[in-house]
Parts: sequence; structure tokens; C-alpha cells
Amino acid sequence: MAKINFAENAYGIKVKRWCASCALKTVTAEGERRCKLKNLMVKKDQVCKQWTMNNSLSKAGMPPKEDV
Repeated sequence: MAKINFAENAYGIKVKRWCASCALKTVTAEGERRCKLKNLMVKKDQVCKQWTMNNSLSKAGMPPKEDV
């Protein structure tokens, strides 16, 4: 099994580099992950060289906007 690596977002929070955190994945109605790039079904622990951090994870740790 491949070793799961981590990446840090802009706020220093470590994010697992795997399919579940990738911006290129979609989730089917059955709850399975599909890679938009390769158009393949992928396992939750799969990692590839095209991994890109999910937008919501890149913003994790950002202070909430204050209501005006």
C-alpha cells in the first residue's frame, strides 16, 4: 500500500494527499468516487501525481467573515 503524504494549506493545517481530498474527484449517487481527470472509479486511499487540494480544504482554518 502506498504511503499517504500530507500537504499544508495556507493556514498551516495538514491535509491528507489522497483521492478523498482531491479537487478532481466527484462522488456518484451511490457514494463512489470517480476521478474527473482519468474517468475511473478510485479507492478512498488512492493517490496520484495529479492530486490537487480541494478548494474547501485549502480554506480550512480561515477565520469566519464578520457580519456587518
